[in-house]
Amino acid sequence: MNKSDFFTADAVKPHFTYDDYCESADMIASHLGDFRPEVLLVLGSGLGFLGDRVEARTCVSYADIPHFRASTAPGHEGRFVFGELRGKRVAVMQGRMHCYEGYTMEDAAYACRVIRLLGAKTMIVTNAAGAVNTEYSAGDLMLISDHIKLFDFGPLWGPNIDEFGTRFPDMSNVYSPRTSGGVCGLIRRNAKNLTKA
Repeated sequence: MNKSDFFTADAVKPHFTYDDYCESADMIASHLGDFRPEVLLVLGSGLGFLGDRVEARTCVSYADIPHFRASTAPGHEGRFVFGELRGKRVAVMQGRMHCYEGYTMEDAAYACRVIRLLGAKTMIVTNAAGAVNTEYSAGDLMLISDHIKLFDFGPLWGPNIDEFGTRFPDMSNVYSPRTSGGVCGLIRRNAKNLTKA
C-alpha cells in the first residue's frame, strides 16, 4: 500500500453495490408479504418503545439481513419493526448504526437506501442530543431545519450508484417544508413547546 492510498475513499473499505442493497431489500420483502412501508422512522435513544406500539407488526433482526451492520449502542434493539403506526405503513428502526461505533457513513446510511427500495418516500429521524444554547432545557423538542456538514466524508462517498440518483443531489429541501410544517402543527395542537434549529 502506498502512502497516497491512505487518502482515498477506495483504500479504506469496499463500497456497497446496487446488488447488495437489492439483496438486503429482497430478504426483508420475503418476510413482509404484500406490505410495503411508506415511512421510515429511525428511532434514537429513549424512543425505542415506539416500535412496540406498531400494530400488525413483523420484526426483522439486522443480524439476519445480508450486508447489514450490528447496532451496538446501549438500548438499541438492532431490528426493524414493520406495520402500522397511527394509520401509516412504517418501517421502524429500533437502533441504528453510528460512526462512533466504527462504521463509515456509507454503513450508517445503508438501511435508508434499503428501505427506499421497499417503497418508503419519507424518513423521520429522532435522536437525543445536547445543545450549547442555554435557553434549551432537558426534554425540549427540537425540529432540525438545516445542518452544516463538518465531517470529511459522507454517505455519497465512493462510486455513484445511478439507480439512487445523481452524483450530487439537490440539498435545498433535504428537510421537507411540508413535513416540518406538519410536525410543527402537531406539536402545537398538543400544547408542547418546539424549538427550531
